[in-house]
Amino acid sequence: MDVQMSEMDGIEATIAIRAREKITGGHTPVIALTAHAMLRDRDRFRGAGMDGYASKPIQIEELEREIVRLTAGVNSECWR
Repeated sequence: MDVQMSEMDGIEATIAIRAREKITGGHTPVIALTAHAMLRDRDRFRGAGMDGYASKPIQIEELEREIVRLTAGVNSECWR
């Protein structure tokens, strides 16, 4: 999730996703993608319901690590 989108930022979008999940069930993994690399930024993203974090410019290895961490042992059916 890009944290700095134009219409609705990534934090707002994640909060909306998490609110919907309370009604529909399930859990969609969300990784924050951002140039904000301070520890307090990570805490803010987690507080908004994001599961992971990767800083920009994106390092493929870092993003892959987060994806693997969040999807290890998870059946893709529970993302729907």
